Amino acid sequence: MVGGVEPMTNDPTSPAAPPPGQPAPAPQPAQPAPVYPAPPAPGYATAEPAPGYTPTGEAPAQPYGQPAYPQAYPPQPDQQPAAGYRPVDAYPPAAHQPVPGAPPAASWSVPPQVPAPAGTTSTAVTVARLAQVAAVVLMIVGLSLPLDNTAWANNTAWAVFAMLAVIVQLAPMLGSSFGWTEERSWTVGAAATASTVAFWVLVVAPGVSSNQGFFLTAATACAGAGCWFSPGNRW
Repeated sequence: MVGGVEPMTNDPTSPAAPPPGQPAPAPQPAQPAPVYPAPPAPGYATAEPAPGYTPTGEAPAQPYGQPAYPQAYPPQPDQQPAAGYRPVDAYPPAAHQPVPGAPPAASWSVPPQVPAPAGTTSTAVTVARLAQVAAVVLMIVGLSLPLDNTAWANNTAWAVFAMLAVIVQLAPMLGSSFGWTEERSWTVGAAATASTVAFWVLVVAPGVSSNQGFFLTAATACAGAGCWFSPGNRW
């Protein structure tokens, strides 16, 4: 200002003085200078993105129900099988054919029980029945000797015990009349035979050289043979 007069200026950026009595306007922020990309180097070619490329790395959205990847075997329309076609399961399994010259395969199945011939079974039963009856007869004869000094008079208790034992050993032959099974009949007969053997060991063995000892020993042996050959033997 010279002499009270403000000089004029041609600078467009210089803000105009506000009228008297009004506040000065706020200063405007400076605008940043524009940045221009540098030109590519000589001989360098920029690659253009492929159509449909998404910079974010995510695959483009597909319609609902459509896979996001190409199918190697797209679905085909319904086709009717050719005439004469049968599924694989419809064929019957092929029978195992053994290799020529190979040894037969081992079988782990339990072999069937072969019943004994009828002649062998009947012979054993016959021998058992004869031996059991002979044991009873021989026991009676042995207990009645000698005639003037029998076991019935001298050893009455032992004589009764031996006679009952030799009668019960007939159970394998008579058990069916009581409704017993062969196993049960044989078990009862075996117990009676064991009692007969005990009588022989305790009473007969000390005087086995006598006539009485001979018959009582033979009776005990017959009882054992009858028990062994009887049906239902568990030994």
